Amino acid sequence: MRSQDFQRMQDKLTIAIPVFNFDASQLIEALCSEIEEARLNEAIELVIIDDGSTELTPKNANIKALERYPRIVSKHIEFEHNFGRAQARNMGIEQGEGGYLLFLDADMLPDSSQFLRNYLQVIWRGGWDVVCGGISYRQIGEVKGPYRLYQYLSASTDVVPATKRNVLPWKHILTSNVLVKWTVANEVPFDDRFNTWGYEDLDWGIRLVTGGYKVLHIDNTCTHLGLVPKDVLLARTKASVKNYTLLASKHPAFFKETRIFGATRFLGYLSPRVLGFLSRMISRVLNSRGLGYKVQYVVLQFGKAVWLTSELKTQGLVGRPRCER
Repeated sequence: MRSQDFQRMQDKLTIAIPVFNFDASQLIEALCSEIEEARLNEAIELVIIDDGSTELTPKNANIKALERYPRIVSKHIEFEHNFGRAQARNMGIEQGEGGYLLFLDADMLPDSSQFLRNYLQVIWRGGWDVVCGGISYRQIGEVKGPYRLYQYLSASTDVVPATKRNVLPWKHILTSNVLVKWTVANEVPFDDRFNTWGYEDLDWGIRLVTGGYKVLHIDNTCTHLGLVPKDVLLARTKASVKNYTLLASKHPAFFKETRIFGATRFLGYLSPRVLGFLSRMISRVLNSRGLGYKVQYVVLQFGKAVWLTSELKTQGLVGRPRCER
């Protein structure tokens, strides 16, 4: 398919990138370079949604990166406060002008110089409502030190080839790299109650699949650059249980299909006092030195089950998650 064919496409593509205190200029450069190289200026627009960033240096870097490509249609939208990724993505939906939306996280970097054209080929063929490209760590390789646990965790759960992702499509919808029809995104927006860390994409994926929308996974990956050290990962995991509890209450049947469900049923028999003791011990172990990252991974997964169980017990959901009406 030639660049001239893409330019004549009626279905335009809006790229929406939520940003919070992150220098996304490397991603912006990669996207804009392909747009100009393939002469896709008429087919694609770029929208940066700054979700209340408090650091000026990365914000200015993103603005300057856009300014280096004046021939590409782009917007830089700023929230006064940090509302979370769900609401930032909903803003991306509002900014879309029909056709398709490509959601990318700010810490992603395309693995292929044909990245956008790969998605446009799928749009050209038609037949799908949602197309997920997947993630990798291809461009950074294996990291060491405090970032190794995060990479190992992500590689174990999120780095999955398309053939396996298509077996259970809802489970592997990652909004860090996903293409969706604009009409579908309007019909199924993100639930902005997911305002801490994580699971807004899993909720979105479940609602898409149960709504009968067609989901396709392809191998059109981006490298995830935003690795965080162990202490940040620990804090995020603890914060994420509120979102996971909301997910369990909304989709109890899907929650029962997860590995963590069995653990919460067992741990639900324990008293809050015992769960609190386990939580303190897990945090102490994870903050200790000399523990291999694979052992840390197992401890962190157990800790997640403990923290989630505590939250589920608080909400009265352990063992019998209520389905929201």
